[in-house]
Amino acid sequence: ANVGDYDTDSPLYKHYTRSYGNTYISPDIRRTALEVVGDEKNPYLAAKKIYEYVLRDIKYSFMPHLTAWPRGERESEYVHRMKRGDCGAQSMYFSALCRSVGIPARTTGGWQLFTGNFGGHFWAEFYLPNYGWLPVDPTAADMADWTDKITEEERTAFKSLYFGNLDPLRC
Repeated sequence: ANVGDYDTDSPLYKHYTRSYGNTYISPDIRRTALEVVGDEKNPYLAAKKIYEYVLRDIKYSFMPHLTAWPRGERESEYVHRMKRGDCGAQSMYFSALCRSVGIPARTTGGWQLFTGNFGGHFWAEFYLPNYGWLPVDPTAADMADWTDKITEEERTAFKSLYFGNLDPLRC
């Protein structure tokens, strides 16, 4: 309820809502984002709808990073077309969807300790006036679907955690 208005003339807004590199906004990506968001005007709730769409419709899969870019295929387009991607690709797709409806978003990364060993990992962040950058990790949330040892209530809670929060397993 306390989300303010974006300063659409600010450098931050212009930079993080543009189509660029692997966070490319095709007409199809924009159309999908508009369908997912619907009439929602609150950017927090719109980003949540996008997050839920990515969790529901995009499957985790390693992707051929080193072959996509040289062929001219951007990661956001690849994920949109193939409906799958790894942590970086899912994050770039989430960011492209957000950017296409005017929500500043970016992909960031570092190290994670999910398995007890350091491993590279990417996640996304979206920007809200009066709040700043909020993390979103669809790949970490996906892990809830990789087991049958939890209840549906636990699965839902686990997935909800990664919208606006991160676990302490990041460096």
